[in-house]
Amino acid sequence: MNPTSSNPLSAPAAAVSGVPVAVLDKDYVNSTLKLREDIISYATLDVNDYKVRVPLIKTLRTEGSDWVSKYARGGSARTDSARRMYIAVDALIGHIAANGYAPMPKPKLKVVLANVDQAKTFLEEGK
Repeated sequence: MNPTSSNPLSAPAAAVSGVPVAVLDKDYVNSTLKLREDIISYATLDVNDYKVRVPLIKTLRTEGSDWVSKYARGGSARTDSARRMYIAVDALIGHIAANGYAPMPKPKLKVVLANVDQAKTFLEEGK
């Protein structure tokens, strides 16, 4: 069938659903590891250090949203590492949206950090 056809059955699955497939290329690995480092920085920052904390939160909002739109649009991630990173980013961005610059509660932060660590492990395994 012609790829320019309006028949949705002739298009690849990712194009039909609008969900990008997270490819384990260099850009994916680099952006995932950078986002992971920023999340860890957020978790370890002094909550009273607003000169560092506020810009980092703004960066996390932007980087997190960009990462999700590229690798896990609509919450659909095709790799184990992308799924784990999406869970962490979604929780963190949701917290920031609801609570602004307030620190994330320790139990929630622990789950976020566990997910970014698992994402790194999956990346190292090629998943």
